[in-house]
Formats: sequence, structure tokens, C-alpha cells
Amino acid sequence: MSEAADICFVMTTKNLLQNVRRQALSGLVSFVDVDQTYSLNEKGYPVTVVGTVNRNHNFKLVAVGVSRYENEVANKLILDTIEGGLKELINFEWSPKVAMSDRAGAISNAFKALFTCATPKLAKCYFHVKKGLKDNKWRFSSEKKL
Repeated sequence: MSEAADICFVMTTKNLLQNVRRQALSGLVSFVDVDQTYSLNEKGYPVTVVGTVNRNHNFKLVAVGVSRYENEVANKLILDTIEGGLKELINFEWSPKVAMSDRAGAISNAFKALFTCATPKLAKCYFHVKKGLKDNKWRFSSEKKL
């Protein structure tokens, strides 16, 4: 294991991995959601949540990963682990068409590194778009920032 990902583990189950297959077979565009947060553990390590959605737009968890660093190596290791589980446990080839995240470089680069044959289109999730607009509304207004 590289120094950049010296602490990294992924938690999932066969049933959670089935969410990927169910979503891909639902007739919707195959995609994956990935986001990270730091407020879930006392060490401040990034916690990565990976999931998808069903036809009713309900989030369906696939896996949770914890790593020491938020970088491409750690994110690729998390995604590699999920891809390996999909192949080994449910005999499913993962090829999402769209990858949704906050567009962090570490996540985007991990997607590009893992899915070299057909890199998914990278999209920014609605929450982060809305937050970005709110945080930067002064840029779209003639009013001065306070």
C-alpha cells in the first residue's frame, strides 16, 4: 500500500453492492454518487460515502470508506475495492455513465484513473451547486459583498 493511502478501509455488503446492479438495470442512466465529510470521527479522517439512486430518486448506499487522506490514491483504492466486490460477489461489471460529486479533484481523478476505457461524465451534485450559488450570490448581483 502506498504512503498516500496508508490507512484506508471500505465497508459494504453484498446486498448494498446489489444497489449498483438494481440501479443499472432500472432503465435509468447508470451513475454513482460520491461525497466526503470530515466531521464523523475524532481524527478528522475523510469519510467517503458512495451510493446511487433508484427511480424515485431515493439515495441507495453502496459503501462507506475511511482513509487518512483525501487524495486520488485513497479515492481510487475505495472505488477499486467496490469494483472488485461487484465483480467477485455479484458478477457485475461496473461502468457508470455519470459520476456525481462535489467535483473535488481527488474524486474526479480517481474516476478517470479507474474507468480508463469509458470515463463517466463528471457532474456536480445539486446540493453543492445550490450551496455554491448561495455562497457566491454576490458575484451575480450588482450589490457589494458584505
